[in-house]
Amino acid sequence: MVDKLREAGLEDIDFISASHVKMFAEMMHRQGDRLTSAAAEEMHESMRGKLLVEMPAKTCRAWLIENHRQAVSTGALSILSLVPSPYDRSCRTGYIHSIYTEPDYRHRGYARRILECIIDFCSSANLRRITLNASDQGSGLYRSLGFEPAREHMKYTICRHRPI
Repeated sequence: MVDKLREAGLEDIDFISASHVKMFAEMMHRQGDRLTSAAAEEMHESMRGKLLVEMPAKTCRAWLIENHRQAVSTGALSILSLVPSPYDRSCRTGYIHSIYTEPDYRHRGYARRILECIIDFCSSANLRRITLNASDQGSGLYRSLGFEPAREHMKYTICRHRPI
């Protein structure tokens, strides 16, 4: 099979973590900033640590697409405990992150396939709320799958000028 979608395992953590770092490096580059190699390494190790704990606990699930047995695209879902809302009394919500496709494999529908898989997983796991942070490059894809901007979302960032 030329391209295969599958759930990621512990053996895929380095690819997922490296992809997560590449995603941020590309976003920062588009904004005229850059991710230092030291910050990239720290983020890679932090992501690896998160995945090593949360993937076996099933609080983080990830999927990837292999092209000729080489991982080329990935995406992940963290299952978070938040507060119940009037529209969803459960405290569980899905947070989609780390959506990344290697540059030579873009525009083949890989990210869409991964996102559709994540949405199907959330539906079968009875997760009624799914959130994500969209880059300008990804927002069109997310909208095409039914994601909408959320008016009530605000954030406060301690470190406003430089990545930690």
